[in-house]
Amino acid sequence: MAELIALRTSWLLWCGVLGLGSGVLAAPVTVLVEAYPPFVVERDSTPSGPYVEAFLRLATEQGVKAQVITLPIRRAVTMAVKSTDYCVLALNFDPGIVNALTFLGRIAPMEIWVYSRPGLAGEINRLSDLKNFRVGSIDIAEIRQLLESEGILYEALQISSRGLPMLMARRFDVLISDIGPALTTGKTKFAIERHFMVTQVGRWLACHPNTDPATLTALRQVARDGLFAESTQDVWAKYGLDEYYQRVRADGAANAKP
Repeated sequence: MAELIALRTSWLLWCGVLGLGSGVLAAPVTVLVEAYPPFVVERDSTPSGPYVEAFLRLATEQGVKAQVITLPIRRAVTMAVKSTDYCVLALNFDPGIVNALTFLGRIAPMEIWVYSRPGLAGEINRLSDLKNFRVGSIDIAEIRQLLESEGILYEALQISSRGLPMLMARRFDVLISDIGPALTTGKTKFAIERHFMVTQVGRWLACHPNTDPATLTALRQVARDGLFAESTQDVWAKYGLDEYYQRVRADGAANAKP
C-alpha cells in the first residue's frame, strides 16, 4: 500500500506464533494510534510512550504480532475502517463508527478537565459558565453532547495534542482536555490553571470487523487486562507516571467493588 510507505512505522513487537483455541493462530495486526504526549510520543520517528509499550507487552503475552503506526486520529479511523487486520488504539467511543469498527473494550480511562491560562477573569465552576468564554475542546462524542446540550459554542480540535499550545497562543480562553498527566509529570513548559472535571470517559481498542478471529479473541483479552495491568507497572514508571498508574488502578479497584 503506497500510503503506508510514507508513514512513520516501526516493528516494535516480535512474537513467536502462539496457538489460540483449536490450533488457530493469531495473525499479525497493524495498530494505529495518534501521538498524544505523555501517553504516545515519537522518538526518532518511532512510536513510544506508556500506551504503546504497555499495549505491545500485553499483545506479546497473547501471541499477537503488532506493528504500531502513528497517525492523526481521523486518518487512523478512516484507514482502519477500510483495512482488514487494522486496529486503532486509544480511540474514543463514537456511535457514528460503531458499525464500521469492532470495539473490543476499554483500555484506559480518560479524565476531561477545563483549563485556562493563569489569571483569566471570570468564574469557571460549571459547564454553564463556559458560555462567557471562547472554548476549545478535544473532539469526542461525549464532550460534544455535553457542550451542545448546554448551548456552548466551541472549537473542536482536529489534533488533540495541539490544544495546549493553542490555548497559550490565545486561540481560545479555555481548553477542555485530558492533559493532566502531562502537567503532573512536568512534560509541558506551560503554566495553566485547572478548574473542574467535566467527565471521565474511556479510551478503546477497536479493529476492523473482518480482522482474523483468533487475533480479535487475543486482543479482547488485551483490552480486558487494560494498559494499566499489573504487568505494565514498570512501563508507567519508566515514563515518570507511576503515581498516575497507581491512582488509576486504585480507582478501578474501588469502582469494581459491589
